[in-house]
Amino acid sequence: MQFRFTRSEKVGMTASLTVVLSAFLPWTTQGLGRVSTSGIGYGYLGGVTALLGLVAFAAVLAWGWRVRTRALMSGVGLIVTLGVAGLAVGLHAGTNPGLGLVTTAIAAAALLGSGAYGLFADDARRRRTTA
Repeated sequence: MQFRFTRSEKVGMTASLTVVLSAFLPWTTQGLGRVSTSGIGYGYLGGVTALLGLVAFAAVLAWGWRVRTRALMSGVGLIVTLGVAGLAVGLHAGTNPGLGLVTTAIAAAALLGSGAYGLFADDARRRRTTA
């Protein structure tokens, strides 16, 4: 098993673990931060995002930085980003986004970006011709 990872693999693994850990942080706070709920509890998508983050992390460990890993990371990043955006848009008055929701959004954007960059940069390299 290899333990030397490329920069893109490190970014993907860090972002996926951040998604997992952010599920346990407060996603919403009510009334000046006095009552907060984590992503795992109260019907939020924290359990799903944690599972998807673990899948993305395991994919990088198992497959390396292949095309299917990059596509999976892009898909996971897109699904989590859309879920977090839908939750943030649906917050009621007096409810503020918490630290966990913000870090989940940032990490999901990093997952989406690193996977998409890997897919498009690899495609551009293949098409490039030398003079």
